[in-house]
Amino acid sequence: MDFIIDHEMIKKEMEKFNYVPEPEKEVGFEDKIVDEIKDKKIRDIYSLAMLWKGAAIEMLETVNNDEGVYIGGIISTVSDASILMSIFYNSLRRHFSLWEEEIDIRKGWKVVIPK
Repeated sequence: MDFIIDHEMIKKEMEKFNYVPEPEKEVGFEDKIVDEIKDKKIRDIYSLAMLWKGAAIEMLETVNNDEGVYIGGIISTVSDASILMSIFYNSLRRHFSLWEEEIDIRKGWKVVIPK
């Protein structure tokens, strides 16, 4: 897949976590499987976005309302995760030429058109 992103930065960020998330949702009966993502770099974009999303949720659960800087960190982390997820889905759309279809990702790194 062709995309412009600093994969070394992604690898360094992922080293801060002790697990690598993968898509958990099973392929649905009516989902149309397009292909499987085999490229580790694109998988890592998804995984880091999910790690950052999870980190933001954890921060939000422990935040004290008086810590404005901490809230700023949560907003920044959510924003970064959202940007990475946009890069992930746009890369998939470009690679599979699926600009007019809704797409999603399922367990086993399957790219699907959900029904």
